Amino acid sequence: MNNSRVLIVLISFVLVTACNDSDMDRDILSPSISEAFPADQSTGIALDATISVVFDEELDPSSLKNVITLASSNGVVIGKTEYDSETFTIRFIPFENLEYYTVYRVNISNTIRDVYQNKIGGESLLFMTLPETEPARYEVTFSNTWSQKTHPKDFPANAHFSGLIGMTHTIDTVLFREGRLASIGIKEMAETGSKTTLISEIEQMITADSAQYILSSDSTSMYPVDVVLEFDIELSHPKVSIVSMIAPSPDWFIAVEGVELYEDGKWLSNKTVTVKSYDSGTDSGLTFTSVNEATNPFVPIAKINEAPLATGGIVPPLGTMKFKRIEKLELENEID
Repeated sequence: MNNSRVLIVLISFVLVTACNDSDMDRDILSPSISEAFPADQSTGIALDATISVVFDEELDPSSLKNVITLASSNGVVIGKTEYDSETFTIRFIPFENLEYYTVYRVNISNTIRDVYQNKIGGESLLFMTLPETEPARYEVTFSNTWSQKTHPKDFPANAHFSGLIGMTHTIDTVLFREGRLASIGIKEMAETGSKTTLISEIEQMITADSAQYILSSDSTSMYPVDVVLEFDIELSHPKVSIVSMIAPSPDWFIAVEGVELYEDGKWLSNKTVTVKSYDSGTDSGLTFTSVNEATNPFVPIAKINEAPLATGGIVPPLGTMKFKRIEKLELENEID
């Protein structure tokens, strides 16, 4: 036998065997997620959170463009994607903070590949951000719609509203309540527009911690002029109540009672409430300019459903109060 031929055959056998062994060792498994933040179904996630997805092996950087998307019911979150090759981690960094108490979905693309070009199966995760607990600042605008056109019956020549007066308060506190007797403060406000006693009553509620802030405007509202005031509100006292005298009148007033500005774990951006009309039950006059005729004893506060404000048992709205969340702008002077 020719020794050179034997040597060639042996070398060829070794090379073929080596190639077969390499094919046997080749990774054919798809990369998998070993850890993710936020974890699926997690809650209380901070608004500045970065989405991190850790894989169990090295990934092909060329397959990682736009592979993580983040969205809520309000739309897609814009951000950037980064890859850490040492820890096999893909991070999605939002350009802006997330929204309070909102469910987000993280979608992980099935185009992600490892260095052997094995693709991942598509994945998705859900998480919820933390609720808002910081105080908020609002602007409330009272838009008066009471006019000769809307309420033609005996419309008074000097129709107007007294200055707004109200408070922020706890969920189980009221400024007044339909079906209950009026306080002296409500009586004086409804009959004369005076706020002095009602402010004292609110201050007593503040001392008892059932109310927190007084809301008060100095101006009266003449159609079609709006009245605007700003106020702070905190989670401990999340409701707002505001009243104002219908003037002239025996003892009638408008109100929004127990308006909730905190819903679903966050402060509302806007809320518009139609004011309701009430009889305080302290004066028995029947027309806008009736002479004083004290009701003795008082009768419970009731919604107005009769003329001259009502037509056919229905009182057209006298106005609306629009609550709009605003931001405090604090300007700091810089000293060179």
